[in-house]
Amino acid sequence: MNYSKIISNVFDVGSCNNIQSDPGIGLYLENCTAYKVEDNHFTSTHGGTYGTAIYNNGFNTNYIYKNYYSNLNISTISANSTLNSVSRAISPPPVINLSGLQVKCNHYTNSGMVDLAVTTGQIGSPQGLCNVRTSPANNIFSHIDIENNNLWDIFTNPTVTPFGYCYTPASSDITGLWNYNSSIVTPIPCSSFAPFDETTDCPSTLGTGSGTGTGTAALIAKINAYNTQINTLSLQIDGGNTQNILNKINSNLAGGKLKNAILANGSYSSDTVLIATIKKSNPLPPGILKEIIVPN
Repeated sequence: MNYSKIISNVFDVGSCNNIQSDPGIGLYLENCTAYKVEDNHFTSTHGGTYGTAIYNNGFNTNYIYKNYYSNLNISTISANSTLNSVSRAISPPPVINLSGLQVKCNHYTNSGMVDLAVTTGQIGSPQGLCNVRTSPANNIFSHIDIENNNLWDIFTNPTVTPFGYCYTPASSDITGLWNYNSSIVTPIPCSSFAPFDETTDCPSTLGTGSGTGTGTAALIAKINAYNTQINTLSLQIDGGNTQNILNKINSNLAGGKLKNAILANGSYSSDTVLIATIKKSNPLPPGILKEIIVPN
């Protein structure tokens, strides 16, 4: 599934009886690329494991942006994802390569084990940039068990390709990294933007872009407009009373008068009426039948 947008949904993740090989997952993206996931709420009221799981992610820039995760063991997980070959050095290291998966501006609350896990492969590096206020990653982490280090902000296996993580320092350090593997993840504070302000630094992108907008409200408005148009046109079909026309077809009404009754609705005769006219038990003269069929 490529070029998809998963926007403004609610996922209550179920459990699979704690079967490790088949855990509960809210959104699973396998072999997908060029997608955007925004403004979704992932939670579990009955033991679900994963919020969003990404496997074999394509090399386009893919966004997991401004979603809300709560009460999940592992909120976001990526495995076996790839990048394209274009990269360049930055300071501090590692390399910059903004293709691939970008996890930005998500809210993590009460994760059981991990907020963001990268188990194999690589994700976009760095996560975010320090160019403008809206460019850092700025995920808001759970940060609920710093004393025992039982909760990972970002968990990475040793084989994961190292990446940088850009963030705007915030009060209570909600955007900073507390528990992570420093040999894989390099925190990059964007100090010139501090302090973090969620409204400014993590705005919704719904309804932005060219045209009249692609947000939920704009889409609903278009759907309502189309429905109004459909309803208006529907009233013109058979003059809004198909059965009345069928009754005339099945009567002994003279051919000329029946033609006038059908064509009174212009070119809005339904297939039902046209088929009934053709199959009429006492067939109409070919000339009259042609005058009815051709305009429709």
